[in-house]
Amino acid sequence: MKHCLLLPVVMFLVAATLTSAQMPQPHDRINHHKPITDPAILAIIAARAARQQESADLLREARGALKRGDFPSAFPLLQQALSLDPDDGETRLMLSFFYVQKGQPDNVIAMLKPIIYPLDNNPDSVGNEISTRMIYTLALLDRNAWRDAVASYDKAWHPDPSTLLPGHSPSHVWDLPGGGPVHPWPDPQFSADKVDYSGLRAQAHLVLGSTLPGFMEEKYQFPYMLQHLRQVLLINTTSLDANFISGWLLGKMERFDDARVAYASAEQLGSPAVQKEINVELSKLKFKEDGLKRYQAQQAAMAAKAK
Repeated sequence: MKHCLLLPVVMFLVAATLTSAQMPQPHDRINHHKPITDPAILAIIAARAARQQESADLLREARGALKRGDFPSAFPLLQQALSLDPDDGETRLMLSFFYVQKGQPDNVIAMLKPIIYPLDNNPDSVGNEISTRMIYTLALLDRNAWRDAVASYDKAWHPDPSTLLPGHSPSHVWDLPGGGPVHPWPDPQFSADKVDYSGLRAQAHLVLGSTLPGFMEEKYQFPYMLQHLRQVLLINTTSLDANFISGWLLGKMERFDDARVAYASAEQLGSPAVQKEINVELSKLKFKEDGLKRYQAQQAAMAAKAK
């Protein structure tokens, strides 16, 4: 009797097993390793790859022009590269640099917005670099988009709020390339309802004034950085960081007297520890200036002998 009661159950399980075996499984329906053979799809893939390669070639040519300081040639090359590959973040970032110089915040926003927001979760994206977000923040401020500017600034410092401890507001330290000075400044918690927008603008300029753009030779980067620091000092003449970093940059540009003026302003604003650091930088400045004078004297002597 027991066997009779179990028979329908056994038959059901056997039928279910056979049905399952006959039905296509998920890995049968979607074979990720199956090569694409559709000529139309292959043609689309090949055309896209060709456009990306042409864009990469143009971008490489534009980088070469920028390194030579040939900005008029670089700009159209970048525009062509973007038309071929609109998703390339590096091309968009480099074009935004030109639009900043041209005073065109709408074009800066158009260049950077697509690489900032869709790629928030990609830590390797150029859209996640702090300097990129500062350029974007300044463009938003220029368009009076206050709330968006505050959000952009805050996102630069806190890309993932879950990593911060409750109530934690860290200071950020910048280390200038080439062994330059290190200066911390507070990370203010801006509110979109009550915020000092001139202070926000100064902070964004200060970040860009202490960050090498990277795609140009140093001698072309330093004036660009100095422009941002001058904007800081227009807002706040007593900015220790802007005066100090200006001194460092002017020294790198071999504008020694201007560098000393900037360091003197910083010295008046700084603590004894900062003053000590300034004395070290002034010693380096004097050593570099003396070396340059000796070299120039040698060159002049050699030129005189050759006559």
